[in-house]
Amino acid sequence: YEVSIAEIIGDSIVHLVVVQGLQRRKEGFTFEVATSQTNYYRNRYKDVLPYDQTRVLLTTMPDSDYINANYINVRLSFRFFAIH
Repeated sequence: YEVSIAEIIGDSIVHLVVVQGLQRRKEGFTFEVATSQTNYYRNRYKDVLPYDQTRVLLTTMPDSDYINANYINVRLSFRFFAIH
């Protein structure tokens, strides 16, 4: 889905932001590490899990590299119009 937000600042500037909806599950990506017996109870929410392919790996913890976090790419589009 797409959401458009228009905001008038003063009488002369309109600020438009377009936000696109996120996919619920990406094709071909897995949750094996997050759902393993060792890590299952480390997840605060059982239906919000990091993909194995893009998860953040902890490098400073001696017993586990798991944290419920993913690297993400976000593309934002901002447009400013001056109206006189």
